[in-house]
Amino acid sequence: MSSPAAIPVPLDKGTVTGVLKRLIALKKGLANWQTGVLLKHRLREDLRFTDAGVRALTPDLNDCFRTVSLALTPGETGPCRTVEELARLIWTAVPEEYKTNS
Repeated sequence: MSSPAAIPVPLDKGTVTGVLKRLIALKKGLANWQTGVLLKHRLREDLRFTDAGVRALTPDLNDCFRTVSLALTPGETGPCRTVEELARLIWTAVPEEYKTNS
């Protein structure tokens, strides 16, 4: 399963969240990422990721966000409990020069 194409810059939080939700839907075989993956969803309980599965998202996330040189590690993604926590981690890791002011 391949990850979505790399995204253009500059980024805003909505773009980061949308790409993350699409990637999770792709990995879980969900037809509709907009309703099937919500920020409040717990990665393990609601979306049925294992601990290893959450950590395994790391290379795909780095690939999706390669245009902004994202370099997350499994040690950073593994502790995330919800989609929102993972989105916040990604946003924090994006270098400031690639972010919009919104």
